[in-house]
Amino acid sequence: MPCTVKCINFNYEQNCFAVATEAGLRVFNCDPLVELRNLSISQVGSVAICALLHRTNLIAIVSGGFHPKFAENAVMIWDDAKKKFVLEFTVSGPVLNVLLTYTRLVVVQARRVHVFEFPTNCKLIRSEETAYNPHGFAALSADTKSEFLVFPGHKVGSVQLINLQSLTVASSLSPTTINAHQSEVVRLALNNQATLLATGSAKGTVIRVFDTRTRNLLSEFRRGADPANLHWYEQIRCFRFIF
Repeated sequence: MPCTVKCINFNYEQNCFAVATEAGLRVFNCDPLVELRNLSISQVGSVAICALLHRTNLIAIVSGGFHPKFAENAVMIWDDAKKKFVLEFTVSGPVLNVLLTYTRLVVVQARRVHVFEFPTNCKLIRSEETAYNPHGFAALSADTKSEFLVFPGHKVGSVQLINLQSLTVASSLSPTTINAHQSEVVRLALNNQATLLATGSAKGTVIRVFDTRTRNLLSEFRRGADPANLHWYEQIRCFRFIF
C-alpha cells in the first residue's frame, strides 16, 4: 500500500502532529519523536486532510486519495478513546481545510467558510461566501477567550479577520481587513491569542507580521528578491519563531 503524505498538521500546542496518508493516519509526539497513534486504512480509509483538537482524543478527518472511506464533502470526527467515528459534518462541496478549537469547527471551501459549534450541539452557526480560495488557506486562534478566524480577502493581497465569539446564526460576518501584500496571499498563521498575524504571498519574498488589533505592520522578514514558493510555515506559541 503506498504511503503518500497528503497533509501534515500540528496541534495548537505544537507538541504533536498528525500525518494524513494514502494508508491512513498517524499521530506523532514531537519531543521525543514517538508515534502515538496509527489508524489503518481499514479503520479510516485513505486520508486527505486531518486536524487535531489540541492533545485530545478527537481528530478531524477528510477522506481522499485512492481508497476514501467517506465523501470529499464530509468532515468525520474520530474519537480515539472509543476507536470509532462519532461525528459527521457535511457541506455542499469538497472540503479544502478544517480548523478546530474547543468550541468551534471551521470548514473551508473554495468560496465559502462554515462555522459549527463543537464538540457539543454541533449545529451550523454561520455559512458565509468568501473570495476564491482554491487551496483553503485559513488560520484559527486557539485561545477560547479570543477565537478569531482569518482567510484571504476579496482584494488581492488582503486578508479578513473575524471574531467567532460574536458570530451568531442571525448576524453576518463583520470582518477586519488587512492589506498585507501586493500579490495573492498563500500563507496565514495566528498566534494563540490572535493578537499577531503572519502572512506570506505568492511571490514568496517576504513574510509580514501584523498587530491584529491595530492592523499595523510590526515586522517584515525578507528572503531575497527572486520569487519562491512558500510551502509551509507556522508560529510557535509565544510567536518568537516562524519557520
